[in-house]
Amino acid sequence: MFSVNNTHSSVSCSPSINSNSTSNEHYLRILTEWEKNSSPGEERGIAFNRLSQCFQNQEAVLNLSDLNLTSLPELPKHISALIVENNKLTSLPKLPAFLKELNADNNRLSVIPELPESLTTLSVRSNQLENLPVLPNHLTSLFVENNRLYNLPALPEKLKFLHVYYNRLTTLPDLPDKLEILCAQRNNLVTFPQFSDRNNIRQKEYYFHFNQITTLPESFSQLDSSYRINISGNPLSTRVL
Repeated sequence: MFSVNNTHSSVSCSPSINSNSTSNEHYLRILTEWEKNSSPGEERGIAFNRLSQCFQNQEAVLNLSDLNLTSLPELPKHISALIVENNKLTSLPKLPAFLKELNADNNRLSVIPELPESLTTLSVRSNQLENLPVLPNHLTSLFVENNRLYNLPALPEKLKFLHVYYNRLTTLPDLPDKLEILCAQRNNLVTFPQFSDRNNIRQKEYYFHFNQITTLPESFSQLDSSYRINISGNPLSTRVL
């Protein structure tokens, strides 16, 4: 909104109103065009209503889950949470700059766009991802299980929860000191990642079962009781066991 200076009677606030009105009309036209291009089985009518309501009411959370959507239109720039799980999406549009939470579980995504720096939770379970973009520094939760990942990018220092099981990983990057839960079972890991061996107040749970790990690092025996680690189902040598 433009501010109105009452000391200048010749100044009208109508340009501001017209500007907002034009912006609203423009976005609704985008949504209308997207709705018209619906494929059989998609519930874009419901999605249109939710999108327009979210846009007009400046709602923080946009939920478009379970609508059989194959694509998304331009997203409202103000949203902080986007839920699009259980659709048929193969890609996502540009993500809003202030998005904090993204849930796109159970789709057909083979790639995800650049992630905003504000993002704290990313959940893209059960897709077709082979790699991930650079992870934002504020990310605390990453759920990417049941994909086709061969490697992971560097993990943010604030990351606390990491689920990467049922992928094709052979190695993991260094683990952040703050990581509390790691589920990396049922991959193709051949070595352990590097992680901190200093004392921690919080219990840490790391799951590496059913991988291809044959040896343990020397530091493994030096970990304190705050660590709970599952290494069952690996071809560890008798000497190591």
